[in-house]
Order: sequence, then C-alpha cells, then structure tokens
Amino acid sequence: MLVLIPTLLMGATLPILVSYLVRRSGRIAHSVGLLYYVNTLGALILANIVGAALLPLLTQFAGTGIGLIVIVIVMTGIYLIARQWGALLPFLSHFGIAADDRAGMQTALLYSANIAGCATGAVVTGFVLTNYLGLQQISILLLVIGTLCSLILIHRSSTVAGARARAVATAVAVLAAGTVIAPPLSRHLFENLQSRTIFDHAFAHVVENRSGVITVDTDGTVYGNGMYDGRFNTSLKSDRNGIVRPFALSQFHPAPRDVLMIGLASGSWAQVIANNPSVQSLTVVEINPGYTQLIAEQPEVQSVLRNPKVTIIEDDGRRWLNRHAGWQFDAIVSNTTWNFRANATNLLSTEFLQLVGQHLNPGGIVFYNTTSSRRVEKTACVAFPYAARFSNHMVASNAPLDWNYERWRKVLEAYTIDGKPEFNLNDKADRDFLDAMMKEYRLDGDMVEQCPVLLSRTQDKAVVTDDNMGTEWRYYLNLE
Repeated sequence: MLVLIPTLLMGATLPILVSYLVRRSGRIAHSVGLLYYVNTLGALILANIVGAALLPLLTQFAGTGIGLIVIVIVMTGIYLIARQWGALLPFLSHFGIAADDRAGMQTALLYSANIAGCATGAVVTGFVLTNYLGLQQISILLLVIGTLCSLILIHRSSTVAGARARAVATAVAVLAAGTVIAPPLSRHLFENLQSRTIFDHAFAHVVENRSGVITVDTDGTVYGNGMYDGRFNTSLKSDRNGIVRPFALSQFHPAPRDVLMIGLASGSWAQVIANNPSVQSLTVVEINPGYTQLIAEQPEVQSVLRNPKVTIIEDDGRRWLNRHAGWQFDAIVSNTTWNFRANATNLLSTEFLQLVGQHLNPGGIVFYNTTSSRRVEKTACVAFPYAARFSNHMVASNAPLDWNYERWRKVLEAYTIDGKPEFNLNDKADRDFLDAMMKEYRLDGDMVEQCPVLLSRTQDKAVVTDDNMGTEWRYYLNLE
C-alpha cells in the first residue's frame, strides 16, 4: 500500500501552483464562465471524497476474502484521484493564462510547475513523509491539501455569495468526514489486508516507515510487509521459531569470534548469537530501522541493543558487503526471508554467495535460510566446495566443515542469556532434552543432508543466479 501513496500525493505542490495562478486569475476572472469554476471545484471535491473513502473501503472489503474486489477498489480509487487532480491542469490553464503576448511563457511556467509537483510529490512522500507519517496520516494530509486548494479557488471565484457558501460547506464537510469518520472505519486496515478476513483483534505493534510496514501479532509473531518474519523467542526448550539454528553455530565452527548477521527482524537470532560464549563481536546489517524500535520494547531481546559486542548498521546487506571489501568474519549468518519474496534473489544467488565467500576468514562458514527451496539448497552446494543442509538452512564453507557434537553440547550447557542459564544440568529433563536434540540433528538423520545426496535429488533444478531471479516469478505459478 505504501507504494500507492506517492502516486496519490504527486500533486502535493499544487497549492503553490494554485496560489500563483489565482493571483493572475483575479485579472481575468470576469471573463471566466461559472462552468469552469464548477467543474474545477467538482473535480477537487470528488478527488477528496474518493481519497477519504479509499482506506475505509479497503479495510472493510479486505475481510470478504475476495482479492478482486480489493484490486478494483484500489485501481478505481487511484484512477479517480489521479484523473480529478489531473483535470486541474487544463482548468488552471484557462484561469491563469491570458490570451496575450506572454501566453507561451505562462504555459511553459504552468507546465514546469506541474512537472516539479509530480517529481517533488513522489520524492518527498516516498523518502521523507513515509518516515514520519503513517498511511492514515498521509491520507489525511492529502485530504487537507485538496481542501485548501478547493477553498482557494472558492475564495477567488466570481460566483454569488450563496453558491460560494455552499461550496465551502461541501469542501469542509468532506474534510470533516475524512478526518473524523474515515479513521475509525480503517482502524484495522493492516490486520484485515494481511489476514484477508475481518481480523478479530488489533496487532500489538505496527511500525510504518519508508522501508515498509512491520506488524507484530499479540502472540509475538513478526511480519514484514505482510510476510512471516519470525517471533520473539530465545528459548531453545520452547522452540517455536526455529531458534535451534543460531544455537547451532558452534556445531560448525570451533570459535566463531567475529560474526556478521544480515537481517535483524525480531532480534531473537541476534540475541542468541551475541550470547554465544565464543562470539566477541556481532555486526548486524538491517535495512529497516523499524525493527530496532520493536526490539527496544521486548524484554526478551531488548538487551541486544545495549550489548557491547553488537553493532547494528542500517544498510542493505549486499551493498554493505560490496562497500567493505576488507572486512572478514568467522561466520556470516542470514535468516533469509522466503525464497519467493520479491528481491530474495539478492540474498540467495550464486553471485551473492561468491561475494559472501570473499568475506570469510580461513575456515569461516556461511549459514543461511533456504526456506526449503530445492534450488536454493543446490545453489549452496555449487557455490562452495563444502556444504550441507541443516534443518532448512545451508551451512557452507571453503574449507571442510567441522561437525563436532561434543563441542556443540558443551557450548549449549554453558549458554546464558541476560545472565540466565539456558539449561540446568542438575535437572534430568534438561539433560534428556539435550540428549534428544543431539540425536535429532545427527549427521545421518533427516535434519542434516550432505551435498552429494542433495545434488543427486536436485539434478533437475537450476541454480539461483542474479539473472534468473530465483523463484520470485515461478512460485505463485506453481512452477517451483
């Protein structure tokens, strides 16, 4: 939805344009027919009505589960808003350009202002406003701008006082409805759009910024732009988010002192890795600063923001790696998002894995989520001489992997997070839990698969490259 808002606000500079033109229109208003003003005001007020109704309609119809209805509402709303705002250009040309020897220059100035408004509206909205205002607030801002434009034109019109009063009342009524009635009707917008139902409760947290929308359900499940992005949980004994995977880091590397993690999300992985007894520094690269806002409010993970071992950098992971060629790590970890999500190829392709390999110390490992994509699994086996699947992750290296279950168990037995031990070795239940886990993730078990076996069952799969776009365009067509 945030992608649509810059389009709706491309006319954000129109009040400036209108103010300039109405100053000129005062000299020629006597020659302008009432029809032009009626059409202009009608276009603005209709755009305001559609803009005010768009989010409430999306909220209510999302619950029907009929995606086509939502698409029709969105496309129709955007079309009407763009059409009505766009209709101002010929009207304002009539109002502001006199039929004299400066008509050409005035037309050029008007068109230049129109282009500047389109460019400025998109840039300011996409890079500035979305970082400070939410979707509801931006919608109201658009409505206020439209109402101000309407009032300016009404003030400068040559219509009778009664007609002007009625026009003012209509414009203000639309503004009042959009600011008072519309927000309650679109209160559960993200909940309904994400669940495609009438959601029965509100999200615990919603963070909106120019990087997207992060939502957190009441059970601690985190969603990034509507897609599952993890849960707030660092307990291995109540593993509901696959937290065993960051706990397994010492299974593959004897001493992962310097670790790079691409992506922060709930902060659960960062908390576990930062508290690994062997880790001395953890560098986290996260493109969306909204996650740090959420983490700061979650007792289970908030201490990771104060941990002296941890450095959090706001950047794109691939761009950061390209810009820091001299940085080397013992382990590079990425709980990568779904393989079919837009732009996922940037973190799954052969080219990216080659880039990651250049940042590994001798014996270093890369450990990343395949979200069970066979193509992604095969790509790791092709990109590195040594690799294996661990759960739904691939662990890969330029050196032979050091599978050491005794070392891993000793690290788990010594694990503490925020000063609290993960296991009580005097408790038989905890000892039995560790015994069972060592058996579950043994080398000859289902949770671990070596590359020779993996390659034999993925012979018909193509590796992921920057050019073939991974699974983004195939998954929803049932081709993956």
